[in-house]
Amino acid sequence: MVLQKVHRWNMKCDLCLCGLILTIILLQGSVIQADEEAESLFISVTETEDKVFLTCNGTAYSWMHLEKSSDDYPSNKSVDLGKRIQDPRGTFKCTGNNGKESPVLHIYYRMCQNCVEVTSGSLFGILIADIIATVILAIGVYCFAGHEEGYLPAFDKQILMQNDALYQVRNEEE
Repeated sequence: MVLQKVHRWNMKCDLCLCGLILTIILLQGSVIQADEEAESLFISVTETEDKVFLTCNGTAYSWMHLEKSSDDYPSNKSVDLGKRIQDPRGTFKCTGNNGKESPVLHIYYRMCQNCVEVTSGSLFGILIADIIATVILAIGVYCFAGHEEGYLPAFDKQILMQNDALYQVRNEEE
């Protein structure tokens, strides 16, 4: 009997494959082309370290920010939008000297500033801690709830005054 080596996908390969698919999907929106011609203008988004840059592929061009005045962005090949953590956003267009325009590019960054990464280990730890806390709370309630001792279920009569003999009846004549 010959045992064949069976290659099994593990979690790491699945995560790599998901990351690759997600990267391909996200990169579809980062390069926008006006049309299929080689001379058409397009804007590409470049992220270096913690900054975001827009780059136009022409020889002579000007930037147009559709929500602010275009004087804020000089006619450079690339425009610095600032740090990613500061959530850069806006609507941009690149215009060449020959009159061609790139399609409008909408930039919207939203970075999480107070996030906690939840891994499978931390999720498992939270689950175990929740179970332990619930068990301890249940034991505490059981212990401190107390049991009535000396109570007989057959004795339902409640004595209102235990020392009836100490009191005398008052005469109405006085």
